[in-house]
Amino acid sequence: MHTFRRMLRGRTALVFTVLLNTCQKSARGIQQICQFQPFWKIVRKPLVSGTCASGAFVSRMAASKYSGTEKDPAVDADPQLLNKAREKPQEMNDEEWQELLTSMQYQVSRGHGTERAWTGLHNENKETGMYKCVCCNADLFPSKFKFDSGSGWPSFYDTLKIGDSDNIERKTDGSFGMRRTEVLCKRCNAHLGHVFNDGPGPTKLRYCINSASLNFEKEEK
Repeated sequence: MHTFRRMLRGRTALVFTVLLNTCQKSARGIQQICQFQPFWKIVRKPLVSGTCASGAFVSRMAASKYSGTEKDPAVDADPQLLNKAREKPQEMNDEEWQELLTSMQYQVSRGHGTERAWTGLHNENKETGMYKCVCCNADLFPSKFKFDSGSGWPSFYDTLKIGDSDNIERKTDGSFGMRRTEVLCKRCNAHLGHVFNDGPGPTKLRYCINSASLNFEKEEK
């Protein structure tokens, strides 16, 4: 009898471990779907607070409270290091980026990571100004191009144009079994997010950008 009970406990623990690992993998998959699939293309109904793009229910109220992991690097950075990052970003090494940025900013912009939906500092920002690269301070997205995609990440339908160009580098990304277009800062190669062909007019583009990769400069009136 005692042997049977030990076997039963062992099998129960194994089943619990398998279920836990499956749930963790599913959560990571949902996060990727939420960022990289257009909200209105999946749920096929008006935006509803608390619903993510995959149809899974998430607590927007709980997640929308800013976690405090983003800041302007200029606030308390070493002046020489900050100047190097903004004037000669191509000469910055990995250790210097880690010193300049917060852990979240570094993981996302230099490590090609993805922040959790609804947690970014700039996601619900509606002030007028310029969104810049958090690493080198390059101008990227004017606030007039920002729109609410319902994805939980800052979204823009166009970039700041400098003549016929901009400060965005675009390249094919085949990770997670999906073929997407990654967008990076052209000056310092920081990972920003991805761009999709499902945005509003006039461009029909949706630049889905990590808040941790951005710095916001408010327009002076």
